[in-house]
Amino acid sequence: MENAGKNETHVLLRKRVPTHLTNDGLRKAHDYKPPKKTSLQNKVKCTNIISKRQFYRLFPILTWLPSYDIKNDLMGDLIAGVTVAVLQIPHGLAFAPLGGQEPVVGLYMAIFPLMMYVIFGTSRHISLGMMAILIMMVGKVVDIHAVKVGMNETISEPGYSSLEVGMAVTFTIGLWQILLGILQLGSLCVLLSNSLVSGLTAAASIHIVFLQFKHIFGVSISMSMGPFKLVYLLIDLCENIQHTNLVAFGISVAFIVILYAFNEFIKPKILKRCRVPIPMEFILIVAGIILSIVINMDEYGVTKVGKVPGELPQIIVPPMSMIPAVAVDSFIIALVSISINISLAKVFAKKGNYELDQNQELLAYGMSNAFGGFFQCLPVTASLSRSMVQFAVGGKTCLAHAFSLLSVLLMLLFLGPILGEVPMCVLAAIVIVTIKGLFMHVTEFPEIWRNSKLDGAVWLVTFVSVIIIDIDYGIGLGLVTSLGTLVYTSVKFQVTEFNHDQSVLLDTNHYRPSKLIAKNILILKIVAGINFFNHASIFSDIYVKLETFWGNDTDGKTIILDMSAVPYIDACVIADLITLKNVIETKDSDLILTNCSVNVYHSFENCDMFKKFPKEQILVTVDAALRFHTDKCN
Repeated sequence: MENAGKNETHVLLRKRVPTHLTNDGLRKAHDYKPPKKTSLQNKVKCTNIISKRQFYRLFPILTWLPSYDIKNDLMGDLIAGVTVAVLQIPHGLAFAPLGGQEPVVGLYMAIFPLMMYVIFGTSRHISLGMMAILIMMVGKVVDIHAVKVGMNETISEPGYSSLEVGMAVTFTIGLWQILLGILQLGSLCVLLSNSLVSGLTAAASIHIVFLQFKHIFGVSISMSMGPFKLVYLLIDLCENIQHTNLVAFGISVAFIVILYAFNEFIKPKILKRCRVPIPMEFILIVAGIILSIVINMDEYGVTKVGKVPGELPQIIVPPMSMIPAVAVDSFIIALVSISINISLAKVFAKKGNYELDQNQELLAYGMSNAFGGFFQCLPVTASLSRSMVQFAVGGKTCLAHAFSLLSVLLMLLFLGPILGEVPMCVLAAIVIVTIKGLFMHVTEFPEIWRNSKLDGAVWLVTFVSVIIIDIDYGIGLGLVTSLGTLVYTSVKFQVTEFNHDQSVLLDTNHYRPSKLIAKNILILKIVAGINFFNHASIFSDIYVKLETFWGNDTDGKTIILDMSAVPYIDACVIADLITLKNVIETKDSDLILTNCSVNVYHSFENCDMFKKFPKEQILVTVDAALRFHTDKCN
């Protein structure tokens, strides 16, 4: 009796659901109902509810600070903050001149933007501050728009100083990042692919090294603007090499050797025994100050940092009239910054086993830069080396950022005047050794090329154009090449012929690619999203395969289009499918579509395809289509 009941149930199920199940039949069998559209009133109510929930997400400090574990986290955050602050000093002083600013601006960048990041940020380990590539990109914009003046000259309207242009760029970058965060468009940074950023980083490091030559050799070099600037810089250096300041050159070489030897041979051994790294860059800064005072660098013509005020900067409103002029350049810089920051933040979030809110991070970067724009800052970006230190020495929460900015603030107030004695050749030596990690991105090219020739082409175009022409042209050409690869891959398609595997049961749905076309059944699998770029080529390939399949005998044949690898279609594809159906019917054959995704099926409905294409010929699986053919033949 029990078996009889099972058989009866099986029969009922077979009666309810036909063997060659259509998409429409499947919907009816499961009482599918399309989702109802939300009314405007309900959307407003929903938005109000979400806004209350989002309040704590907008201010992450309200989430982690009340539950802060003083016993377990305070010491690690304190050590991490102070250690990173010690590294911020040499990095800030050394890299700020790349942006056309006074070295003290680098110290301001380690203070004011971090005030906003502590409130809005979600990453516990990335160290925001100076990042050579971004500062050099800002420096290019400053060179274009700033009025060059002498020491005792004033700027007449409507010209702007380097400081004002830098502030305008920083503020505009902050606005772009806030806008992207609000609109949740952080995915735009995918336009800057890993291969593009890698090529840009490697080439920019060469630019940065060349810009240090005037301090290394102690000579005066005119800084050319526009394309081929490195070529002109090298020519100018060769013409003035006989005027090399031997004192500056000797100090530079000695400090380069010391710092390189320490980083390569001594530092790894120390880190095995001690988590807190020795801040060799800061030690060299101190040594440079002592050397400058003892031998009186002014007598030997060695350039020093100059006056570093031991006080906070004045609040200055960025020149808003500059925003339209720097908007495009600022957008590109904002994307580069986001790409670097998010990639590093994700790495450390994974290592620290905590969640990273990507859109909130965009808001945090934007607020940091927009706020910093009022305090003479350049845009801040995460540094891999400082972030590694902050993670390694035991930073636990965002409070480490607060300890870092407080430490830099105290050093600025109490040590500011002394830092003015640092020789520029010492800072140049620190830059050259520090930039080695960026230059090592060159070693990534062989692997990128092996994995993908398209990505390799993006890397190569970006690298070569940045070096030979200039950084902005290189980014532009790299973006064009990257977008070209996207277009190429979207146009690229595959239409594969399949045969059903007759060696297994019919309902196992096994079919395999083959050049041997079955007598009455042709299965074509389309692998691509079908759009206005590629639809003509795809259907042309289909017609070629159909002509081969039909030959001289067309009666009673079935053509099955497997759409399982088609994620989307354009409206223009509907007309192509209807035309294809009509052509096949003139040959006394049938066209069956299978494995249509929800998006594709919705496109069919929205474009009124079923007025000319029967729903009965859109089946759920290839196996259902084969059963359709079998039932028809029987």
